This record gives sequence, structure tokens and C-alpha cells, in this order.
Amino acid sequence: MKTVSKYLFGYNFECTRRFGYGGIYAEMIDDCRLLYTDRSFYPITFDDMEGLGQCGERIHFLTDRSYAWHIVADGKVSVRFRTEYGKLIFASGEPRGVFQNKFDCPYARMEVVSDGKIKYISLKPADAVNNCRKDVLDAIKEMRPQTIRFPGGCFAEKYRWKDGLLPIEDRPAISDEGKFNLFCSHYRYDGYELNIDDYIAICRYVGAEPEWTVKLTKNDPQDAADLVEYCNGDASTKYGALRIARGFREPYNIRTWYIGNEVCFITTPEAAAALHDQFAAAMLSVDPTIKTVATTGNVENWDIKFLANATRVDRCAQHSYIEYNIPSCDLQQVLDAAEGALYRRLEAGCKRFGGRKMLFDEWNLRWGSMGDAYGGLYAAGVMTLLIRNQEQLNLEGASYFALVNEGIIRVYHDHVTLAPDGEIMKRMTEHAGGTLVPCGDTSMVVTDHGDYLWISVLNKSVSDEKLLDDIDGAYEIFTPDRENMKRVCGNGRLLSIPPASAAFIKRPKT
Repeated sequence: MKTVSKYLFGYNFECTRRFGYGGIYAEMIDDCRLLYTDRSFYPITFDDMEGLGQCGERIHFLTDRSYAWHIVADGKVSVRFRTEYGKLIFASGEPRGVFQNKFDCPYARMEVVSDGKIKYISLKPADAVNNCRKDVLDAIKEMRPQTIRFPGGCFAEKYRWKDGLLPIEDRPAISDEGKFNLFCSHYRYDGYELNIDDYIAICRYVGAEPEWTVKLTKNDPQDAADLVEYCNGDASTKYGALRIARGFREPYNIRTWYIGNEVCFITTPEAAAALHDQFAAAMLSVDPTIKTVATTGNVENWDIKFLANATRVDRCAQHSYIEYNIPSCDLQQVLDAAEGALYRRLEAGCKRFGGRKMLFDEWNLRWGSMGDAYGGLYAAGVMTLLIRNQEQLNLEGASYFALVNEGIIRVYHDHVTLAPDGEIMKRMTEHAGGTLVPCGDTSMVVTDHGDYLWISVLNKSVSDEKLLDDIDGAYEIFTPDRENMKRVCGNGRLLSIPPASAAFIKRPKT
């Protein structure tokens, strides 16, 4: 019997998108680099100095929570924090500090003045972890992500890792260049909150294996090789020594490296193939044990030409937002999509890749949308398909897109909750590492975990109950409830599940 690979249960962080500001980033100030002050701030004067103030839902001071500020200016500064209605909460003449808030203050204000030019204004919860919200990281940890891919996605082609080694206030903002597909963490830019060191620390915090996407276009192979050396090299190497000097003695040991992302929308297959070979050679010369993944998987004809020209491709990427292949995206189509349209797409990719391993590194029902009940049911269908067909599809791994604010976790200014996709994926992850038990029902997965069986089952009918045979134990059933899902729990024999539902059962072995 086969073991269910943990690498099927990966996720994406994409910098920036909704992942950032309003998501995982701890930063509470919009436009901390002060690039669009007329839009983001209001003018303020106090202590005989002029400056800037901001009020908004993100500046929500919770009861008995501490907050840290950081101001960079050419002269002395004063800072004060007020309620929405102007009552003073705290004031200081220091550029950095921490204060404790005593009562709930939604839409609070931060006001900063200086006798010099103000260059940077930052405000974060004092318990932030590597510039990220601790409550969001804790929710991610609860999901048990096996891998996390960063920095994209599309934004990987904009992310310059060496810029991230600068102090956070000196890192250049990453512009969206007016492109609709980049949902920025600030107005029209990302604040560069996460660098390579932060990302690794986050992976370790949540228990995930890191996977990195290298910038392929408008870049050079040596830059990619330097990054591999920084992550995996020892003290005898230039960039390994730099990492150690920055306080990170142990190598990061990133094993999986994506070379570019969706460059079929940026350049020709012939040009991309030449670049890929150069980058792969440079990176493997630094660490021949790493796994490289080519930027394939979006346009069939482009892939064919790319693979005909590239000579150093061992693994191929595959992306799919299946709503483009199901005309009306109604509930029945969503329930059928994994075994139907998606399987055909993956099967075609498998043949096109000619025996190379496939990384299904971006998948979701929709691109750019928050998670909902349809997305949750589709996630159940996809994971069932991948677990049951990993060998047939030559799959080495899969990564759901995305962890924060586009599927799995919904982030609000004062709390965090799982979306329906997250509720489903959390339970599908229970199959990871289990021994697959043969089952003739293609909508069901049964895995053996020693003293119990973990069973997941999807009812793909929108009208009829699904009858079950000889299943008992502690169970949960999820059914659509508008954009959310209703959860029913029980313990005992489960004879059927409702239409359009997903069920999970922990059955003790006797």
C-alpha cells in the first residue's frame, strides 16, 4: 500500500496581493514609505512642528494589547496616539517605542510631527513575528502546511532578494506598475515587509518546508546562484558567510527552487528556455542537490516550444484556476470539476511533460477571490483526486493558492478565521503520511494511521443524499450555507451525507 505524500499539502504566499497589508503583514500604517501622502495621510501640527496623521480600520487598538512604533526622520519627532474622537491615548518624543493600550479603540489615530523630513512611519502589534501578525501565523500553523512557496506567483518576477537585506525602512518599495493582477499591500506598492530571513523564520514557526521562486526575467543567473549560496552555503562561501554574519548560522537548506513564474505571459518560449538553462546551471553549480522546477503549465503551445528548446528541465510546474474551464461555474459543475475538467488538464500536462515530475504549484477554483463554500467543495474534490492519482499523474507536489485572504484564512483588523476552503483543507491534511487503503469509490479517500482510519468523502450530487456503507466514528459534515459552510458533528454510524457535502470521519481500528 502507498503512503500519502506530505508534498501534496503545500500552499502559496504571494507577495504582495491580499496576502500583505490587510493580511499577514503586521504593519498597521497604509503607505509607510510615504509615497502617496496626499491620499494616505492628513496634515497635522503640534509641539510647534508639522507632520502627518492617519486614521482607519487597521489602526484598531485592542484592549490590553501593546503596540510598537518606528519613525525615521531627519530631525526630532513627536508621536501621539488618539481615539477616533481625538482623546489622547499615549504620546512620546522618541522615534521608537512601545505602549500598552487599555481599552478598545477602533479607527484610532497615529499622528507624527518632526522638525525635519519624515521618511518612514510604522506601527505594529508588539508581538509581531518577523513583521507578521502572530494571530495569522498561529492560524497558518493550525493548518499544518507542509510546504510554503514564496514570493510568488506573478510577483516573483518583481522581487529582488538582495534589496530585502537592507533595513526594512530602506528597502525600496515594489511597484505594481499599474497591473491589475497585483493587489498591493499599500496603495500601488508592496512595503517589502518580508525578506528571505523573515520567510525562513516564518516557515520554521509554522512547521513548513520552504520553496522559493527565483526571478527569471530582467535578472541574471549569478543573482540566482548567489541566493542558493546564501540559503544553503556554509561559512566557506561568500553568501553563506554573509548569512552567518547576519545572525543565521544554520543553512536554510531550501531544496525546491522554481525558476521563474508564468513567464509565458512575459517572453517567448525560446528566450525563456535559454534563460532557464543558464539559471539551472548556475544554481546547480552552487548546490547540485537542489530540485529545480521549470516555468511551465499555463499555455500548452508555449510549453511545447519551451520544452523543445530547454535542455535542463527535470520538473515542470502546472497551474490551474478551473473556473475558466467550467462555463457557468454552478454548483454541479464545481462538484464535477476535479474529476472532469481538472483531471483532463493534469493528464494532458503529464503527457506534455514527457515523464518529468509535475509540481501542481498553483491551484484553486478561482483566481483572485476570497474563499467560499464552492471553493471548499472544490478543494475536497481536488485533494481527493490528487491523493488517489498521485502516481498516475507523476505528481511530486501540489500547492493551493493562496494561504491568506484568497482561500484558506480570512483576516480582519481584529481577528482571524478559516474560510470554507481552510476548513476543508485542514481536514484533508489529516491524510498526509497515512497509508492509502484501496477504495472503489472515487469520491472517497481512506488512510490508515495505525490505531485509526481517516476517511474523507465528497457527495457530488446537488440533489441526492450519498449512501455510505459501514462507516462509523467521530464525524464532521460540511454543507454550503451561502458563501460559508454549515458544520454538523456527531459520533456513531454514518449512513448517508447530504447533497453537495463533504464529510470527514475518524474511525478507530478494533
